[in-house]
Amino acid sequence: MEAFIKFYRFKVYWNALKKILSSEKELIVMIIDNPGLLKTVDYYARKEGVRSRIKILFFIHGYHYFMPPNELENFYGMIDDLIVLTRASYHFQLTQTHALPCEVTHIYNGVDSIKFQHVSASDKTILRQTLGLSENKIYLLWLSQDRSKKGLHIILKAWEKLIQDLPNIELLIIGTHNEIHGKQIRWLGRIPNDQLASYYQASDIYLFSTLCHEGHPMSLTEALKCGNVCIASNIDPVAEIMGTGSFGRLVDFPNMPQNWVKAISDELKKYENNSRINTYRKNIPDKIYDLEEWCKNIEKLVEKWKKRTL
Repeated sequence: MEAFIKFYRFKVYWNALKKILSSEKELIVMIIDNPGLLKTVDYYARKEGVRSRIKILFFIHGYHYFMPPNELENFYGMIDDLIVLTRASYHFQLTQTHALPCEVTHIYNGVDSIKFQHVSASDKTILRQTLGLSENKIYLLWLSQDRSKKGLHIILKAWEKLIQDLPNIELLIIGTHNEIHGKQIRWLGRIPNDQLASYYQASDIYLFSTLCHEGHPMSLTEALKCGNVCIASNIDPVAEIMGTGSFGRLVDFPNMPQNWVKAISDELKKYENNSRINTYRKNIPDKIYDLEEWCKNIEKLVEKWKKRTL
């Protein structure tokens, strides 16, 4: 009775899989960030004696599932191939459990390199005119949701100090429901995803102030590809995404506003001294974290398991 209650929520998915399995010899099942669905499929497949005919590919798009070590080992034992976004996530999970018995595949997130790309100085000027931004100011962009773990409150405290000596900078804030007011701050609210590239391209510096472990942060990836000077929290796996600091500036102990003041001040000086050119760009491959490459890697993953089911 306990198992019935525990797995009933996702029984409809199992029933659909069972129907397909009645006409197929074997199945490849891909599950994204849903431990409950994974446990349900594994439970019923074993109960009905068909687990060997199902290959489960489980994608962890966060960083880690915080379960007790013995529960984690059982959890990973239900998976045939665990797909992680970063190597840091894989290594962290190894430290949390006695064994990781499944296969592991690493595939970075992918972003459209045509849409999210660096633009010329002339195109940047046109974008700024279109968006109502000044041609001469240095714009710092912060983009995320109204959650304290995203660190906006830390940035705002640092900003109060920064603007005392820097009248030519302005902070653009996108993504929050709550209006943000302050000197040299422009709150832009929530903007559709298909319009975000223009704001990255029109800005100079991107601030990624997460105070938690991320999966593979898309906004940071988009900013990197658009040519922003990226200043980001040094919390795993951000350092990996940032090329351990070769793609941008990493901020140690990002919960401390003074560390952001120092990092931002340093990068502003460097940016001005280099004629407002992002000196990190030379280290960043043009097609880094590319969507087409992600698609190819997913195709390779599926083909690998298709060969094993023949």
